Amino acid sequence: MKRKNRILAILVMVTTALFAQSAVAQLQKDARGCIKPRFSRFNPVHLSEVAPGSTVSFVANHATAKNTIEVTAKGIKINDLKVTDNKSFYVVEFELPESLVGTYARLHISANAKLGSKICQHKDGWLLKISGGQSAASSKSTTESTDVKKPVIYSSRLRINIK
Repeated sequence: MKRKNRILAILVMVTTALFAQSAVAQLQKDARGCIKPRFSRFNPVHLSEVAPGSTVSFVANHATAKNTIEVTAKGIKINDLKVTDNKSFYVVEFELPESLVGTYARLHISANAKLGSKICQHKDGWLLKISGGQSAASSKSTTESTDVKKPVIYSSRLRINIK
């Protein structure tokens, strides 16, 4: 009889400890938890060739604090962001700097969540080829001699090959 009581007491203590540990873990998760910003619909798509000063856009989910959206292109901060609220997401548009000519530029995006702290920050981006610096004739002959690859869209969650 005493042995059964000991086993029962040990079982109750182990069960209580497990439930207490999972409850504390859940509270810590809720204290830090947030809905992170997400970026998608990059336009023009990854590795596209664009002219200097072209208009570029992307979409940010509505969990994004729109006043915290920052964009840099090859280390140059883009200050004139046009953010349009579309009820369930934001459309962010801007123009590439005119100083970027004949180079590749990675567009870096970062933003904080509406709710949460700096922990709730997301960063993303994509690469564009900015035309210029060559004459039109040499540029045309270069594109004719090389195979054109189909664009691949990269996002933080998925990779899509466009056919």
